[in-house]
Amino acid sequence: MDAIRNELKKIRLKYNKLGSKKRFSKLKIKNATIISNNCWGGIVSQYLGMEYYTPTVGLYFFANEYIKFLKRFKYYIKQEIKVIDARESKYYTELIEKGHEKSLIGKLDDVEIVFLHYHSKEEIIEKWNRRVKRINWDYIIFKFCDQNLCTDNDIYDFDKLNFKNKICFTTKKYPNCKSVITFENQKNKPEVERDYYVSHKYLDIIKYINSLEKESWCDND
Repeated sequence: MDAIRNELKKIRLKYNKLGSKKRFSKLKIKNATIISNNCWGGIVSQYLGMEYYTPTVGLYFFANEYIKFLKRFKYYIKQEIKVIDARESKYYTELIEKGHEKSLIGKLDDVEIVFLHYHSKEEIIEKWNRRVKRINWDYIIFKFCDQNLCTDNDIYDFDKLNFKNKICFTTKKYPNCKSVITFENQKNKPEVERDYYVSHKYLDIIKYINSLEKESWCDND
């Protein structure tokens, strides 16, 4: 079954890249950074033919960890990344339930990140550090969704963050949250599924990137 899933994933990624050069040519901002709580940023970058101007590729955060990370983004992004075994994670029980107990965990101070698609400590450290240096501090999209133990308070906290470009995908409506985009076709699900392949139904990402506001810069502490 895992082999079939891996092959289907390869096929999806191959088709995801078709037409990427044409899409890239339509971008006015060609080096925007996408900070994402899951694989969305990396797959969108591939879809647009963009280089990874972000370290949040091939990984995911549990919701509380991500909000903590964003609340002190400039602090955490400057921390040395350390790698631990999943057994040392505070989320080990949840990782077992997800079948991710063999994943490596990155730590930025007290923030944990699940490096789902990495094979070694060395790979994590090398790619994270290399991609952190590429961050475009003028134009950053902060993206969130209601996965991985996300609560209503996490959604509200994300919406309050003092960033200019925020997107949050949910299955529930949050009328008072300006950053929320509700997946109407998943409204009966507890959390969004495969947002990287569904979000195009609700968001014109090229139009969104071309209309990004330049960051001030701000502190959220």
